[in-house]
Amino acid sequence: MGDDFSTTLLDLNPIAVVATDRKGSIRALNQRARHLLGPGARIGRRIVRLFHPADRRRAASYLESVSAAPPGAIMFFTGETVGGDDSGRFLHVHGRNLLGDPAARVLVLGLVDGTDARRREAELERHALYDALTGLPNRALFHERLQRVCAVDGPAGALVMVDLDGFKLVNDTFGHAVGDALLTQVARRVERVVPDDATFARLGGDEFAVLLPGLAPDVARKVAERLREDIAAPYPGFERPITASIGVSRVTDPSTSLREADVAMYAAKFSGRDCVVLYEPGLESVNRKSAEELRDVAALKAERDRLHVEARTDALTGLPNRRAMDEYVAAGHELGPAGLLFVDLDRFGLFNHLHTDQRGDETLREVGDALVTSCRGSDVVFRKGGEEFVVVLPGTVGEDAAAAGERFRRGVADLAIEHGGADDVPVVSVTIGVAWSGEGDLASALARASEAAYAAKVSGRRNSVTLADPA
Repeated sequence: MGDDFSTTLLDLNPIAVVATDRKGSIRALNQRARHLLGPGARIGRRIVRLFHPADRRRAASYLESVSAAPPGAIMFFTGETVGGDDSGRFLHVHGRNLLGDPAARVLVLGLVDGTDARRREAELERHALYDALTGLPNRALFHERLQRVCAVDGPAGALVMVDLDGFKLVNDTFGHAVGDALLTQVARRVERVVPDDATFARLGGDEFAVLLPGLAPDVARKVAERLREDIAAPYPGFERPITASIGVSRVTDPSTSLREADVAMYAAKFSGRDCVVLYEPGLESVNRKSAEELRDVAALKAERDRLHVEARTDALTGLPNRRAMDEYVAAGHELGPAGLLFVDLDRFGLFNHLHTDQRGDETLREVGDALVTSCRGSDVVFRKGGEEFVVVLPGTVGEDAAAAGERFRRGVADLAIEHGGADDVPVVSVTIGVAWSGEGDLASALARASEAAYAAKVSGRRNSVTLADPA
């Protein structure tokens, strides 16, 4: 068989194959091997030179081992090439010594591309050790590096614990998308400040930590002050101030260092927030006293909030009541354009007379639930009193408000609660007056909507939706 035939057989082999002499100079290779090894792979080139400099010494040692191996033995090696059609590839090499075969006198190397698998492993490792949102090291990697620093003899360094102040309110008010964007901006700011040898990690939520190897706590405190100032600087497009409470401790052992930094951070919280506290013995007792005082204040605030909500909640339906509605209407100018529905149950006095007040109360609750179910977005339902309800539709005006009124009317009719006392009202129904204001004047809209509903009833148009006259 000629050389051309042998080359054809090699090229038909789906596995990358390279034949070298004892010193690793390439004697033959197929197309698949050229693809994996890159443009530098050619006859006469030493294969060791095609591997990354960090792997060349191991590759040379591997070839020596293959050359010394007995016939039939297969030797294995893994290494990265310097480049190929894409970039460096991670190869699994299995070699066999055929130097003693008179028909061959070569080392035969099979190459398997492990690049994709290596990348998947690296990606899995990254997910396991790095925070998906900010790209920072996560809690697991931070603890690993902290343990490594603690194991070193001599001054270990300092640990800085950073907790953003009141950040839950940001998420609750503006949504998690805004909160996530701000957390990412905080991360980028802190990255610019910390030393190159520091480990800056996101431990979770709005809590971060910085490990400063070899740095004394008093020096670390100066770094922490710089962090605090940078975090507190204004954020473009976001008016609410963002601040951080920061605790600093000396690195001794992992658990003690973390606990003391945490204690110092809470001391910063109790000191008014937006400050840095260096741990010192006795802070725990100060924190306990402050926590007890805060619990007392929190209990008073919770009771005040409970009474505030209770005074503005209808006891029967659980909906916001007349007082809550009046306050909401008075602040309507802050809403901008809004629609308003005045909802009045039809012949409800007769219904109570026929079915008892208890059944009437049950029906009011069911109607209230149906109105809430019909809401969209930021719509709000109030029980004005008796059988009257009010629905505010922020941002919904004109024909859209009228269509919303029809949706609420159908929601009540679909309850199919038998009325039993009037031919024109076979089931419990509502008459709805609709008005809107382009400037958030809800008081005027409420008056016009109620007039429209009453006018419809007087004219016999119950179970209907009526548009009020324009303001």
